[in-house]
Amino acid sequence: MSDFKTFSFACVPAAVAVALSFGCSSSAGSASAAPGGGSASNAGGSAGAIFTSGGATGSSGTTGFGGGFGATSGGGGFLATDGAACSTNTYSGERLPLDMYFLVDTSGSMQEKVQGGTKWSVVSAALTGFLNDPANADIDPGIGYFPLVLPNIPAFCTVDTDCAMYGPCIDGFPVANSSPPARLFGVCNGADVCQIPPYAMPSVPLQLPPNQAAVVSDIANHGPGGGTPTQPALSGTMQYVTGWAQAHPGRTSVIVLATDGEPTGCDTNTPQDVANVAAAGLAEMPSIRTFVIGVGNSLQNLDLIAAAGGTNKSIIVDTGGDVATQFTQALAAIRGQAVPCVFNIPSTGNVDPNQVNITYTPTGGTSTTIPRTTDGTVATCGAAGGWYYDDPSNPKTVRVCDTSCTAISASTSVNFEVGCATVVAPPS
Repeated sequence: MSDFKTFSFACVPAAVAVALSFGCSSSAGSASAAPGGGSASNAGGSAGAIFTSGGATGSSGTTGFGGGFGATSGGGGFLATDGAACSTNTYSGERLPLDMYFLVDTSGSMQEKVQGGTKWSVVSAALTGFLNDPANADIDPGIGYFPLVLPNIPAFCTVDTDCAMYGPCIDGFPVANSSPPARLFGVCNGADVCQIPPYAMPSVPLQLPPNQAAVVSDIANHGPGGGTPTQPALSGTMQYVTGWAQAHPGRTSVIVLATDGEPTGCDTNTPQDVANVAAAGLAEMPSIRTFVIGVGNSLQNLDLIAAAGGTNKSIIVDTGGDVATQFTQALAAIRGQAVPCVFNIPSTGNVDPNQVNITYTPTGGTSTTIPRTTDGTVATCGAAGGWYYDDPSNPKTVRVCDTSCTAISASTSVNFEVGCATVVAPPS
């Protein structure tokens, strides 16, 4: 957090993005609340300004909390509503950095024709474009593919004998009036790797610093073939991403599952089986969410996986329309949802946690204050939203309630304003 920028502000709402404010004694003013809430009473703080310089009558600092905010200089003084003076400094807020692991379906059906090419060519091009976008340069990407296919088995089959002991030949497009029965772009039913461990080995691992170029290059080396063993693929992926997240605290890691069909082949490979894997990942510490993009129609069972993975619904790309645009929009939407409303607290000194406020300014909008929840915990988030500390006794991060989070888009800058008393939401 050494790259925080510091500015001086008075103890009034400023045209900044999201700001946390520390400093004044409690007051009885009001502030506009985040969407979903009304006005919020100004309450909380106990001590005077904590800064070593600046302010109209800045008094001595208070004992702060470990690893919390700190400021070494103050801004101009401001007379609060109770007559006490305070001054503020504002720090640019920083969301937890994001890791996105893409688990991409390369089954034989991805060879199907759609507008602009095949499912695979269009989806892979859209993913490449997403990774090459400078706006996504801060994302740490990794990638894996499914199915993994056993060696010396054809990627596609036409008749059962093509598969030998790994048949029958399934899926693809049946050829009318053929004898023996034949199909185009069929796959051998027993060709897919159904064991979990191979899927725990990424094709390109997550890495720091991020390496988008490695993923882009890897995508170009893959193509369709095989079935849809989603359960073992997601199980192995979850093992890998969970291990990465546990080894890299202070980051947010998510899985993006992109598939054009429901699970087929292998044992314990129903949509519910896959959903159970997603649910287990969500329950991990740290929690791993699973986003799902379905490329095709009649894929409603994918919603089961997304819901279990903490992302509500799958995003369905209609193959009768512009697949490239839809897939690109899906990736952008996932990034917006995956960027968490959890902000690191800069560890540059000590500050009273009762002297914190959050304001944000959406692009082209006006400054709005998000009040702290009534009791300072997630339990009182409610419909009005708000924010709270991860641990009120020893805060390390500030967390924004879901209702308020929807108002803070990925493009909205975030700031921590230091200098005035906490605005607290009134009891509901």
